[in-house]
Amino acid sequence: MNPEAPTAEVRRRVSAGLLPKATHFRAFAGRSRGATCDACGQQILRSAVQYDIDLLDDSELVSSTVTMHPDCHVLWLELSRVSASIAGAGKFGELR
Repeated sequence: MNPEAPTAEVRRRVSAGLLPKATHFRAFAGRSRGATCDACGQQILRSAVQYDIDLLDDSELVSSTVTMHPDCHVLWLELSRVSASIAGAGKFGELR
């Protein structure tokens, strides 16, 4: 597989609105369970670290959870930050 493919896929999913923007969430890292990354669509190997990200609503309740590779998580944060600044948003999300 092309090494740029995961990055392009994360960008495509964020741009298309298929992956929510990082605005209000909490993240947990741990050993992978062999899940599929919600950001790039590739499997997270059991020997790797996986991020589980709880997306929170305004009441601090979990509205959904996404799972990502560490690199996909960083890219998702960066793309959300760029997206928020282009839209003229003030403060970039919160990490809880």
